[in-house]
Amino acid sequence: MHIVSHSDIESEAKKAGISMRQICQRAGVSESTMVRWKYGRLSPRLVVVEKIINALTALLSERKKEGELA
Repeated sequence: MHIVSHSDIESEAKKAGISMRQICQRAGVSESTMVRWKYGRLSPRLVVVEKIINALTALLSERKKEGELA
């Protein structure tokens, strides 16, 4: 089992040209939550991490459908 970190999400988003703001908006998570997670001031609950991963996955899927990703 791989534990997903903020840097994992940020790295995948950056590769696809997706901002953390877009992920937060799609996930319904505040940007301050993401910043606190990034700097180790917060360990988000699993349900929040799932929302973030689902948001990133959806955004990546949309990009692929639009032909913006290989």
